[in-house]
Amino acid sequence: YKRQAITAGARGKKGSSPTPTAPKGPLLSFSSRITGRIFPGMSMIVGMNNANVDQFKEEVSGGMDIFASCGHHSPLENISGVIASNENLSKINFEYAEGFMQGYFQIRSDAILQRSPDEPFYYPVTGVTDSFVQNTHFTLHSYEKRFKSEAGVWNELLTNSSTVIIDNMAGATQNYGPGGYFVATTGDTIEIVERDGTIRQKRVIGVLDSILLNGLLINDRALQNEMNITGHTMFLFKLAPGEDV
Repeated sequence: YKRQAITAGARGKKGSSPTPTAPKGPLLSFSSRITGRIFPGMSMIVGMNNANVDQFKEEVSGGMDIFASCGHHSPLENISGVIASNENLSKINFEYAEGFMQGYFQIRSDAILQRSPDEPFYYPVTGVTDSFVQNTHFTLHSYEKRFKSEAGVWNELLTNSSTVIIDNMAGATQNYGPGGYFVATTGDTIEIVERDGTIRQKRVIGVLDSILLNGLLINDRALQNEMNITGHTMFLFKLAPGEDV
């Protein structure tokens, strides 16, 4: 579900479906309305099991309404500027809008399960900002026992470049289905191989509940300074009250 995407359209009337064509300007190549598009089948399954669908959506989406991405070959530097320059949108349409840096790197770990140990394994690495931690509500499925709260885990991530939080699929928590080839857990050491061959060791300090926000999460300064990733290719939006798309 986390990779499903539809083309972003201009704002429409309440209850209307997203327009299948993108508005003027390079706003977002792909986006999805989280609560209504990405998880309709999953919501049905959760409902059949007498679970709280709203709670499920909140955990998965981190309180966000729209997830979007664009090609890594054409990142956006300033999502606020893009919104301001688009005739169909305004910053007042959103409570929160932020772009994130993301790159794909070779990962080395004993937690990687694949047929050939010599075959390189690549996984997304996503930069997390202070604003992200303050404005979203992505909860943790688990974290190292040395932390007294989730807030402590996020603070460690923002201040310690040798730490990572991993997504639910990599954590293989089995919350929303089987994990893939990468099944790390808290306390594991993961090696990120940079494009010049430099190896960075990162310690897993937490596992996300969400399957939407994928990748190894590190602080954005480490991603930019250590791995030379610039420009934003992943975006999260929370609509202002009364707004719809």
